[in-house]
Amino acid sequence: MPFDINARIEAWRTHLLDTTKRNRLINFKVGRTGGLRLAHPDPDDLWHRLVTNSTALSFVWKRELIDLPTEPEGAAGGKSEACFETPNPREEETIGDIRERCRHSAHFRPDHLLTDLSDSKLAASLTRLARNSHESLTEQGVAVLNVAFGFLRWFESPDSQAELRSPLLLVPVRLERDSIAAPWKLL
Repeated sequence: MPFDINARIEAWRTHLLDTTKRNRLINFKVGRTGGLRLAHPDPDDLWHRLVTNSTALSFVWKRELIDLPTEPEGAAGGKSEACFETPNPREEETIGDIRERCRHSAHFRPDHLLTDLSDSKLAASLTRLARNSHESLTEQGVAVLNVAFGFLRWFESPDSQAELRSPLLLVPVRLERDSIAAPWKLL
């Protein structure tokens, strides 16, 4: 029986790298089971602080910057934030208004990170990301938490309507906090 080296290499390649849409490097999603979209700072400033200066940044609680109504119980377990979905215009105005009020707060600092998530959803997302990152590092020795800079938008075929997004540049980071009530720091 002859040995087919090309078939063997192809078999190894398919087992080595997941090229399906389950792979987040091929099909990145933002939301409950995916990543987190940063609304502030802009990518240039984020790159300068994280990569050039190796500066820690903090996820600030919006309730510490501005007066917000109390979130209802169980708000973190509500509807997931879908990848790049456009919220209805009324929600977008509210999210944008809150973000701008936070940016103009006297308590807002240049090292603060802002997202469009409520404080409870942000806390849940960051806890999940930190836990998954820690598990992957301890169990498999692989650091999986990164900040992505730039995305390639593509379609599987010319007639496909489903847009896929793949991150272009990844910077490895860590999430840490001093106590359970303290804000998360991105290092």
